[in-house]
Amino acid sequence: AELARNLINKYKFNPDDVEEIIIRPSVAFRHWYSDWGYKSVTQAQFSIPYCTACAMYHPEPGAIWYQPETMVDPKIVALMNKVKADGFVKMGGNKFMTVRLKDGTEYTESLFTHPGHPSYMLTRDEFKDDFRMLTRYVLTPKKIEGAIETICHLDEYDDVSGLPQYFH
Repeated sequence: AELARNLINKYKFNPDDVEEIIIRPSVAFRHWYSDWGYKSVTQAQFSIPYCTACAMYHPEPGAIWYQPETMVDPKIVALMNKVKADGFVKMGGNKFMTVRLKDGTEYTESLFTHPGHPSYMLTRDEFKDDFRMLTRYVLTPKKIEGAIETICHLDEYDDVSGLPQYFH
């Protein structure tokens, strides 16, 4: 999903213009397809093709990915079925994603591992940005910034019992 999101944000192509998406290598037990979509959040979240398609149509991850109507959206199902694996691995190693558009244009991105992994740590600003993005529909901007400020200075508090005030 991270690679798909990087590609769509960087190259600004329309997912409707995608001819094929190739993942090298892919994870065999997570390369699930469906002709109609998914009813189960578990099936959807563990399907690399589904998450790839969702990330291209909805680059900002969130609850929209697992809404019943999204999991059966014909555009997402069609794009999901254009995702092909070029070899399988158990886990680890560099991951590559190539998107080939209908006009022949190709875009490729790679990652060694996902951001946040101990070998690819996010910067403090990246953590803050992710927190803002992931909480903006459930917390007010004031609560988000208060939580960030508190979390970033936890080592300065004798008592962190005030932290929950930001999460309701």
